[in-house]
Amino acid sequence: MKETFTVIFYLKKSKTNTQGKAPIYLRVTVKGKRSEISLKHFIEPTKWNNDRQKLNGTCSQTKCINTNIDLVRARIYDAHNYLIQNGKLVSAKAITNKHQGKDELGKTVLEVFEHHNERMKSYIGKKYSKSTYIKYNTSYNHLKCFMEHEYKVNDMLLMELNHAYIASFECFLRTIKCIGTNSTNKYLSHLKKVINLAIQNEWLLKNPFSNFKTKNEKVDVTFLSEDELTILAKLELEKPSSNRVRDIFLFCCFTGLSYIDIKNLTKDEIDIGIDGNIWIRKKRQKTGGLSRIRIVPIAEELLSKYKNDDNIVFPVTSNQNMNRILKQITIKAELPKQLSMHMARHTFATYALTKNVSIETISQMLGHKSIKSTEMYAKVIDSKISDEMDLFGKSIPTKISLSKVC
Repeated sequence: MKETFTVIFYLKKSKTNTQGKAPIYLRVTVKGKRSEISLKHFIEPTKWNNDRQKLNGTCSQTKCINTNIDLVRARIYDAHNYLIQNGKLVSAKAITNKHQGKDELGKTVLEVFEHHNERMKSYIGKKYSKSTYIKYNTSYNHLKCFMEHEYKVNDMLLMELNHAYIASFECFLRTIKCIGTNSTNKYLSHLKKVINLAIQNEWLLKNPFSNFKTKNEKVDVTFLSEDELTILAKLELEKPSSNRVRDIFLFCCFTGLSYIDIKNLTKDEIDIGIDGNIWIRKKRQKTGGLSRIRIVPIAEELLSKYKNDDNIVFPVTSNQNMNRILKQITIKAELPKQLSMHMARHTFATYALTKNVSIETISQMLGHKSIKSTEMYAKVIDSKISDEMDLFGKSIPTKISLSKVC
């Protein structure tokens, strides 16, 4: 949004007192967001000149009030310039806070959240994805709804936040918004990041998240079996778009790339390794971790199928469109599981484990920063446990036997 900054003075007739006089108010607007404060002057509405934003007349009291209006206007512009020149958060509330002497400790929750999101927006495509920015905006909207519902206010000062506020926000998300545990924890983590930003900038002295703990629920990982992968690979599809989406999905099943990483995969990130095989070496957009993936023959075949003159490897459309087509493919293939782009990543990890690829190697290929993120896949493969126990059972020496029952 283009930055706009306006200052106006007006009569707030809705607050007219018993003597029929209305207060003069100052309204500061930045990027469409307003902050209003009273000048503590009550005047007869007939004396107010809306065009000049001053009183009509030449009496001493009128001159005094008009001089005060000019002085406040000058201070507001000074506050605006101060925030810009010192690299501070520039918002309507920040400007009126500076004017009133509240300065940094007068910042509000949503102001800092907006500041964080605007900064994140400038990093889209460099440090953050657009989807991450959208998720933080969703968190902002949930927080705004929460304060309106719980406290009947549009915003609150950072210094008002405490443990009870965080606990109430969690309850609001779970009960009023009917959001699941893990998604609720994600929204709380977004707020926590914004709070940490405020603390780092010394806008907040005490962390309301102190001693507040969250715990995610275990989620079942959905993946395709080898038989289901075979059905999908051999499925005859009429539409070229369906074929492309199926092929891209399969490529992810055999490389472990996420949607955003396959979408941004370039030829520069594919080369010949020291072993003479084709490798992908790519930094994951989500974590920044390096994925090092040896291309298997079926994935190499898919690469050859989509050779082109562009630097982008595959013609990947939006995640929403890819998942919509995958839903149609699911129905046609009569699979018992709903296909999605993220399922491909799960399928790669679990399938590789069944083929005796070590969990350390899988962690490297997935670009996980910690092997703990990869261990979730090792807990869901009963077939691998069964196969390995078969081998274990056959390896037990025949001389180890039970005594005969008498």
